[in-house]
Order: sequence, then structure tokens, then C-alpha cells
Amino acid sequence: MNKQLIIDNKQAFDHWLNGRQIWYKKDQWYIADITAPAFWDNADMSIKIVINDEYVKFRKALAEGKEVQLKNVYGYDSNVKKDKWMKVDKIYTHIPLQYYRIAPKDIFKIGDWIVSPTGKITQLIADDIPKQLETKGFNLWQPKSGEYHWFWSGFNTPQLLQFSEYDVDAYLAYIDTDIRDHFAYCEPCLALPTVLSEPCKQ
Repeated sequence: MNKQLIIDNKQAFDHWLNGRQIWYKKDQWYIADITAPAFWDNADMSIKIVINDEYVKFRKALAEGKEVQLKNVYGYDSNVKKDKWMKVDKIYTHIPLQYYRIAPKDIFKIGDWIVSPTGKITQLIADDIPKQLETKGFNLWQPKSGEYHWFWSGFNTPQLLQFSEYDVDAYLAYIDTDIRDHFAYCEPCLALPTVLSEPCKQ
């Protein structure tokens, strides 16, 4: 095993040893196989690793260099006015999830699917307007239960499936009538791909 990788990611390693899921990122985020110790032989020290829990959205954001903020509800920092947002560099699990957020300036990034105030869904392709979008009523697109969209994980081919619900930081979609599976990624179904014989269902 790569001892330095373990030392640098001790919390995630202990989490993994206890049979719990962890996420890692190279080109994109993947769920590590908890039955494969060879994962910790990885020589790539630039790999990002986080534990999979209810705070995983914010753990990933920190790992990617985004700013995560904590609402100073209980006066944690005497230098910050109560109820104001302050920057944090780690996640404190004794603080409820609702008091965390990703800094507004880091909410939108290139490649995100966004919804305009009129309901139009588009993909963000310019990097000079994310903050302006937020102030004008744009929001990140999220699938709704019952809708059909593209789902995939890793290098798997995207599948047109019906969305069920979120499960921590993964998407649950139906792969059969009563069978659901987890997927790491989801994109809106806006057009008829040439590989499909049916139009997108909404």
C-alpha cells in the first residue's frame, strides 16, 4: 500500500476499513470498491479522496478547491458576525448540514446545466458569467422524480432512465420496472440522440 496516500487521507482510509464507501477523483468522481485493497496502492498522489456521508457534497467541493462556508449561527467565530457566512477548510459533522453551503461564486462552473428564470435548461459554456447568473435568478438544474434523463457512472455508456430519488450524493434511477441502481452522473434529456428510437419522455 502507498503509506503516504493513507497518511494524507487517514479519515477516508479509516472510513474505508470500516466497510463504508469513499469517493475518489482523477478526471471525475468515482466510488471506490470497498473490497479492493489495491486501491491504496495508487501511486498518483494528486488523487482526491473523500468519505461518503451526508456531507459528501461539501467534502467534494473542498477537495476541488472550492470555498465552503458555514453559517455562524452559534457564534463559532467571534470575529464573524452571528448568522453571517464564514469560510471553513474542513467539515464538522456535529454541525447540522443546513448550516453549510458552497460559496455563491463557486456554485456555477463550466459544463453545469442551469435553469433560467423562464424555465429554459441550458449548459454553461462561458466561464465569465457564473456569478452574474446567480444574481439574475438562474439555478442549477436538478432532475425531478419520474422524469427521464441520461444516467451513467465512470466510463459507462449513458442510459436513458427514469429518475427515482437522490441517495447521499448519487442518483437512483430505474433500470427495470422495480429495480433501481446508483449513478454518479445525470444530464437532462433535451433531444433525441441518434442511438435511440424513442424521444425523451418528460
